[in-house]
Amino acid sequence: MSVVGASANAIESKLLVRRTLDERFWPLFRDAVLAADPDVQANDLETALKPLVNTTACGTSIRASVI
Repeated sequence: MSVVGASANAIESKLLVRRTLDERFWPLFRDAVLAADPDVQANDLETALKPLVNTTACGTSIRASVI
């Protein structure tokens, strides 16, 4: 992937964020964070995710673009 003016780290970070928020990868990410840090609660992660998620009129959940 080549983006003019973007560093390799920026591109990798963007991909990581997009995949983390993707509905296919979110459960894996959430479970890994919960397993790695006992101070983080599942409710905390879901609350943090809410501003990043839009819901369409038909009720389908769509992750908002954060980058």
